[in-house]
Amino acid sequence: MIQDFKNTLSEKGEKASKINKATKAFIKQQIHEINILLKETGISTKCLYQNNPACEEYIDTTFKFDDGFCIETMVPYVYRRSGLYLDTVQDIANHLKGLKDYFTKTYINSWCLKQQAALSSDDSIYAVFFRILLGSFCKEITQDKFPQNNNPQKIIQKIKDTGFVVSVMRGKQSENGGLTRYWLLHIPQTIGTIYETMSEEFKSYVVEILGSVDVYEGKKGVGLLPDHKFSEIRWDENTPEENSVEMSAEKVRAKFQMLTTQRNQ
Repeated sequence: MIQDFKNTLSEKGEKASKINKATKAFIKQQIHEINILLKETGISTKCLYQNNPACEEYIDTTFKFDDGFCIETMVPYVYRRSGLYLDTVQDIANHLKGLKDYFTKTYINSWCLKQQAALSSDDSIYAVFFRILLGSFCKEITQDKFPQNNNPQKIIQKIKDTGFVVSVMRGKQSENGGLTRYWLLHIPQTIGTIYETMSEEFKSYVVEILGSVDVYEGKKGVGLLPDHKFSEIRWDENTPEENSVEMSAEKVRAKFQMLTTQRNQ
């Protein structure tokens, strides 16, 4: 199991070089096993990636179709916002098989046209970022393609909070001069738990109560956003509830914490 191996990486006494070597060997073996399970499906995979601050993990996947259309993209197999959490090669292979119809040329073109129409009269910075992602739908786009902005992570987070799937590979993991890369995907979010949404009014209410202390760093910070203390991955259908400004300060402190946009993304 993939999760079993991840747990071994935190064991004390292992040198970084040994861990890196073992990690590469493990990933290679997992990709090999997944590709065996995907044989003759028109789907192949290359590598596994982690976005630890966002509790997300992706698999580099290529979908090929009989009409000659082919697309390579970064598909989540762990995605906190939708409760997606797959930790075996069999589950990941089945997940990719179930998604193939969402990557046909016809489906992609149809979905993109609907999103363009929905944003036709929106000139907000959110819409600007989304249109750029949409223009490279399913394919990678680097951070330098977005307009200059003091807090692009917050805009990406808002896009995710709206219900869209965005895979993010941070600069230190990326090629292209270390630029962060993004992939906008349209994937049904029906596996696992339900993600709670927070209005801007409620977010301001939480910030007013919790202040500007970054729970991860243990000190005051800037650009902090509310985050659930109890990971959505472990929620069941009874956990989500309405987040209202009528929530008591005591409950806010018990339920939420403050993180930077980079860690909350």
